[in-house]
Amino acid sequence: MTCFVSISLRRFYMRKLTVKREKKYVASLSRVNLYLQDTSSVDTFINGVPCRHLGDLKNGEEKSFDISDESARLYACYSKRSRNQYNDFYPIPAGEDDVNVSGRSVYSFSNPFLFNNNESEEVASHRKAMKKKAIIRDVIITLVCFVIGFVIGFASSVFSTEPKTFEYGDLSIVLTDDFTEEKLTEDEKEKFDVAYSSYDTAVIIFSETFEQYPVLEGYTLSQYCDSFVLANDISALLKETTFEDGLAYLIYEVDIDGDMFRYVAFVYNTDDAFWVVQITAQEDDFDDNFEDYIEYAKSVKFKGE
Repeated sequence: MTCFVSISLRRFYMRKLTVKREKKYVASLSRVNLYLQDTSSVDTFINGVPCRHLGDLKNGEEKSFDISDESARLYACYSKRSRNQYNDFYPIPAGEDDVNVSGRSVYSFSNPFLFNNNESEEVASHRKAMKKKAIIRDVIITLVCFVIGFVIGFASSVFSTEPKTFEYGDLSIVLTDDFTEEKLTEDEKEKFDVAYSSYDTAVIIFSETFEQYPVLEGYTLSQYCDSFVLANDISALLKETTFEDGLAYLIYEVDIDGDMFRYVAFVYNTDDAFWVVQITAQEDDFDDNFEDYIEYAKSVKFKGE
């Protein structure tokens, strides 16, 4: 009996896929996960399409991957858990030429990351479907909240997040379990000490010790806030300086590529340093969540207190 063995040459014809994530402030601390349609090495499904995980991209990062010469979909999403609800895809045509793709994070409920130069009818239909699903989910959630609220008097408890304490050095802060600690680059480590992020909010913390800057040792909170404004050249953007309810904080805003972002910098002093807990989000999210930000700031504690 003759035995015939079929050997696919697909694996031997490889090309490079290079994906560039544009540097944007939106979701800047979140990583974008890349998945490639692949039936030979499946580790997940996205909207029913078999895929394998290629890797992830930080803000402004570029990576290259080996792919076959077959046509495939390249998917981008922020997390595996939400991959079927929030994603965008780029159709890679068959061929032997290397492929270069770019994309950027955007403020969108249905498609928070979009590939550039990607306007085919197939993609437009997919994006429309994602948006429609997002609207339907929003309506369903609203109705469920209304019904539960009517029955038991508090719908919010059903969908609430849980408090989570994060610690860095002598400082601890209570955020929620939506937040995760970000891995900082060497450049970021020079600017701040630690950062936590959720989908719509970033919390960035740094300290300036009296050992590093002896002149600060005699500063009051008010004087340090003034120096913070001058050092960061934000006087023209400053909205208000507030000292109330045991907190000292500055609120200011910045226009980044046409999108308005607001910042609140809470300032604390200890026996050996000044600490700044800076919270930032897009304008609408900032206003909606500001009361939460105040609670985060009130939760800050230092060892020895």
